[in-house]
Parts: sequence; structure tokens; C-alpha cells
Amino acid sequence: MKQQALLLTIAAALALPASVLAQNNPGKASDSVKEPPAKAPGTTEPARSPSTAQPGKSGDAVQEPSAAMTQREFKGKITGVNREEKTITIKDEKMDAHTLHIGETTKLKRGEGMASWDDLKVGAKVMGTCRGGKDKAHAETLTVGQ
Repeated sequence: MKQQALLLTIAAALALPASVLAQNNPGKASDSVKEPPAKAPGTTEPARSPSTAQPGKSGDAVQEPSAAMTQREFKGKITGVNREEKTITIKDEKMDAHTLHIGETTKLKRGEGMASWDDLKVGAKVMGTCRGGKDKAHAETLTVGQ
């Protein structure tokens, strides 16, 4: 009797892992009803193959900086002031005439002190740095009277 109980306990102990393995066995018809297994923490999605990459999507190659991102210097005379649009037009010694946006982040100086819109007059000499194209660039720094 003790041998029979011992054999039943051993058989049950061996059968339990087998039944668990059978439930997790892929390819059974009942698997289509189950939820997919959760991803383990720290795992990542498989990498995309180069043939599935789409231009302009995140993860693509790093883009070259555009002209709008490149900082450049300017120097010339103011030929126009538009306070409503917050722009000035200057005749640059190197780039001919172009428009500069004067924003809240533009650092305006006159000599050692701060400058204001009242200092931006037609004929005033200016110099500084900007980012953007010839048609309209944002002035980052602007010194009046140089």
C-alpha cells in the first residue's frame, strides 16, 4: 500500500511538469485563443531591415544641417525697419540686401549697453550673427553703431 501511494505521488509529480509544458506548446489549435506572451522587461523590438526604412521617418540617417541652422555673421547698414513684422532690412557688405527678424531672443546692443527698437533706424550701421536664408533670417545678436 505504501509502495502504491509512493508510485502515485511520483507519477503525479512527473505528470505535472508535462501538463504545464503541453499547455505552452506552440502549434496547438487552442493556442489561437490565448493571448500572446508578454515581452520580457528590457527587450527591444526587432530592427527594421533597410528595405522597410521610409524617408523622413524617425530612426533614419542623421540629416545634414540646413542653411537655417547654420550661424553666420552679417555687417552693413539698415535700409528698412518694420516694427509690425519685427524685421529690419540691411545692405550687407557680403550678402547684399537681406531681411533679419528681430525676436525676443535677439540680443540687442549699442556700445556697452542694451539697444532697443528706437536705435534701429535707417542708415544705422549694424553687425551681428543670424541663422536663416537671404530672404529672412533670425538675428541672434545685433550690435548697433559699429
